[in-house]
Amino acid sequence: MLVRVFGNTSLNPDAVGKLVLTVDMTESARTNTTKVYDLTGQHELFSATTTVQATAEAYARDPYAMERDNHLHSEIRRSLHDRRDALEWVPIDKATREVAPKE
Repeated sequence: MLVRVFGNTSLNPDAVGKLVLTVDMTESARTNTTKVYDLTGQHELFSATTTVQATAEAYARDPYAMERDNHLHSEIRRSLHDRRDALEWVPIDKATREVAPKE
């Protein structure tokens, strides 16, 4: 059974041995890397790296950037654990708790 973990990439959860999430912070950016390894833990099956600006100006431009990035990496892990396709990002307005309008 294959599950979609990221974009058009699918993996067999039975072939996964370990997941490693690495977070690197600088003054102006945060980089998340999720690596998926085989059952031996030696061979990398998949890797996703994202970088998000971590400044007040970046937050003003895109207040959902960090949440979207967190969701992406969480869904890689959840899709393999729950044996289901990764869910798409849907922004929720913090004030109304409803789906935010697309811009």
